[in-house]
Amino acid sequence: MKKLLNTIRTNRLLLFDTNTLTQRSIKITPIVFAFLLINTLCVLTGFVSSTYMRDVTYLTEEQRIHIINSLDKFSVKAYKQSLIDLNIKYPRVVFAQALIESGNFKSTIFVENNNSLGMREAKIRPSTNIGSNRNHALYNTWRDCVVDYALWQSYHLKNIHSEEEYLQLLGSIYATNPNYIESIRKNLYKFDKL
Repeated sequence: MKKLLNTIRTNRLLLFDTNTLTQRSIKITPIVFAFLLINTLCVLTGFVSSTYMRDVTYLTEEQRIHIINSLDKFSVKAYKQSLIDLNIKYPRVVFAQALIESGNFKSTIFVENNNSLGMREAKIRPSTNIGSNRNHALYNTWRDCVVDYALWQSYHLKNIHSEEEYLQLLGSIYATNPNYIESIRKNLYKFDKL
């Protein structure tokens, strides 16, 4: 401590010259010295506090999903907006499809699986599903289902150029109900109504 006070009084700092293996004295102002001292203390404080950061516990996957779900509550308006934000092709059709597949967002598959579109677990294409439940794809969040549908579209819509062609595709590869396309057509107006 005496050495430090003496250094402050004399306004000199000793530096070690590695070339000549000698010490040389340089004159510093008290402000520069104070600046160097404060910076050194900040570095030491940061180093000491970083050792305590090792004791941080991280969230489990279940806790993370619970937080995400609680922050991202489902609403019909948020669903419609996600179709737009993700640039889903033919969003009116997809919205009508979701209304049918999810029973107006109240079905067991929607509530338990976060699956609004009756998606099955993907085996070949990329997917956001995390498994299956009740023979349908299971998702962490309802948004993951919409993202998965966008992946499904990118896989199947290479040669589709109109809403009518899209409806025909859905009738041929997506639906099992022969009245599926007619049900979608009856619900198309609901997208615009929101």
